[in-house]
Amino acid sequence: RSSLTERIRAAAQLLNDQLGAVTQVEQDDSGVTITGAACPLAALTRKNRGACLAIESLLSESVGVRVRESCDRRDRPRCRFRVSVRRVGPAAGSG
Repeated sequence: RSSLTERIRAAAQLLNDQLGAVTQVEQDDSGVTITGAACPLAALTRKNRGACLAIESLLSESVGVRVRESCDRRDRPRCRFRVSVRRVGPAAGSG
């Protein structure tokens, strides 16, 4: 089984490849976030967060841990998905 870091990066790449997103994986002391430069589904998500919740579910299944959407739906919508982990990296093992 791949490491949690690899699964998070693969999930971000899935958004890029399948939805045309441009994402990056960011880590801070409280966890990991997949952040998009914009939202490829902005026409849908601006008024209805259902698409974001569907992607949240897809990412949770892909990564194998809980993922929560915290997308920015203001003037320039941006994807943002928070992965529920404390630390990701070699020391974290396989999650």
